[in-house]
Amino acid sequence: MSDYEKFLDLHHRVKPLVIANAWNVKSAQLIEKNGFDAIATSSGAIADSLGYVDGEKIPFAELLYMLERIRSCTGIPLSVDMERGYADNLNDLNTNIQKLIQKYSPADEEDGIKLMTAWPLVGGLDGLIPRV
Repeated sequence: MSDYEKFLDLHHRVKPLVIANAWNVKSAQLIEKNGFDAIATSSGAIADSLGYVDGEKIPFAELLYMLERIRSCTGIPLSVDMERGYADNLNDLNTNIQKLIQKYSPADEEDGIKLMTAWPLVGGLDGLIPRV
């Protein structure tokens, strides 16, 4: 079962899904170690931990790097706080989503890629990075 399918299943069970926010590898590992079924990122906490203010002030490339580090050091699904997509127009939004997909797309193209927007929020997006 892919992380996409695991994450989707977590939203359709009787037991409520409780997710803790991570801002770096250590916090993500502690979340996993303490039995959570998935990890969420906090855009504000990641930005703050790197010396930026919240509100898409962190360069998107640095966010991608932090996501890569968290993903490579944990083994449960990861929900990504993409705020407004780090973009002011649809073309830039599409570019950033494509970067996220390319960063985490499987080596075996037969497996495909699934980027799930779990809940469009006012001013934000949540996405799932599949484990490869």
